[in-house]
Amino acid sequence: MTESSPPLSRQPPGCPEFGDDSVLTRPNRAPDKMKSVAPGLYRANSDDQSGEHGIEIVWWDPSRLILQVEEAMGLRQNKLLQADEKKLISLRGMKMHEVWTAKRAEMLAAGIAPAITIATATELALERPAQGLEFAGEIAIEETRRDRGRPHGKKFGTLVHLTMLRARFDADASEVGMIAASAGRMIGASEEEVSAAGAAVVAALESPLILRARAAHTVMRECPLMVRLEDGVMAEGIADLAFAEGIKRDARWTVVDFKTDLEIAGRLDEYRSQIGLYIHAIRQSTGQPATGAILWI
Repeated sequence: MTESSPPLSRQPPGCPEFGDDSVLTRPNRAPDKMKSVAPGLYRANSDDQSGEHGIEIVWWDPSRLILQVEEAMGLRQNKLLQADEKKLISLRGMKMHEVWTAKRAEMLAAGIAPAITIATATELALERPAQGLEFAGEIAIEETRRDRGRPHGKKFGTLVHLTMLRARFDADASEVGMIAASAGRMIGASEEEVSAAGAAVVAALESPLILRARAAHTVMRECPLMVRLEDGVMAEGIADLAFAEGIKRDARWTVVDFKTDLEIAGRLDEYRSQIGLYIHAIRQSTGQPATGAILWI
C-alpha cells in the first residue's frame, strides 16, 4: 500500500460509503488530498509479496463519523422524571416502600417474639405461687428421722438428692454409703456431709412414702413434666419421684418432692405451688387423679 494506491473498495463490509479525503478539515497550506491515503479498504501484503495472506485494513473517512455528541448517561432516568411531572409514579413508589417497610417491621417483631414461653415450676412457684396452689390441694408432709446437728445447705441437699436418685428402694446401709461416697466425690462434699447424707437416705428409704413407691405398679424417678397453663406459659420441671398405685383406669398418682431444709414452714407455699404444677402436669398427661407429698429428709 502506498500513498497513491487506490482502495480496493470505498465501501468496506459493514461500513458506509466513503468519500475520497481522509482529512476532515484541510488547512490552506496542507498538501493536496491526492497525496493522502484515500478512505477505503486496503490489503497489506505479507512477506511473500504474493498477497495471498495479506491483512485487510480499513482507512476511515472522518466525514462519516458523528462527532461532538453530548453525553447521554442518565438519559432514561431523565425521561422517566420528565414523564412523571404529576408525581404519580414517584408517589406510588413511595407508598409501596412505606407498605414494604411496615410489613418488614411487622415480620421482624413477629420473629423476635417467642412462639412458646417456657418457665420452670421452681420459677413460677417463686413469682406466681397462686398458679400452682390452685392445683395443689392437700400436700402431705412426711418427715423422716433427722439428725438436727447434721450439715445443711445447697451442697448437702444436692448430695442427698443424688444418693436418693441412685439408690435402690431396698438398698442397705452399705450400698447407700457407697453411692453417697461416689456422689460426694462428684460435687466435692466432705466426709461429714457424705456420712450424714448416707444416714438421711437410709432413713428415707424406710419411710411409708418410699415403701408405697416400692410396691407401686409404675415408678418414675427424676420424672420430667411439662404442662401448658391457661396464660399460654409452658411450665416444666422434674419431680423427684412419681408413682402410680393401681393399674389402668384405677391408677392413682402421687408426686413426691424431696426437701432437706432445716425448716420448711417459711417456704411451704412455694413448695406446695411447685408440687401443684407437677400434679397438674400428671393429671393433664394421664387423665388420672394425682396428689402430692413432701418427703422431708
